[in-house]
Amino acid sequence: MKRNIIISIVCLMILSTVFITAAHSSEFYYEDEDITVRFESDTELSYEQKQAIADKMVYGSSNDEQISTYSWCWLVGHDIVSDTVIAIEHKVEETVPRCIERIYAVETCTACDYIDEELVSTTYIFCCPED
Repeated sequence: MKRNIIISIVCLMILSTVFITAAHSSEFYYEDEDITVRFESDTELSYEQKQAIADKMVYGSSNDEQISTYSWCWLVGHDIVSDTVIAIEHKVEETVPRCIERIYAVETCTACDYIDEELVSTTYIFCCPED
């Protein structure tokens, strides 16, 4: 009986660790565009903020987006958090180095959905082997 309880507790701990790791993912892969977006491991951004930044970097901004009111930020100013984000576009060239790594300086506001990214550098990297 004790053994079953211990096994159940261990399994529960392992599952919770897996879910916590998935919820704090610092890497997003977009199969349809073959792009990976990576965040610094010590970022203060939430999973939802990382997802929004990655989506914007991969798909760009839509003109159809609703205009945000930025809550009170228009009056008191943004509470800016700066991060470095890496976007890797895979298999761009036929021969190695095939992939392009773009490093962005990203600013987000902790109080609203403000996101601003600036391209810092672009480099071809050895990421994917030749077909």
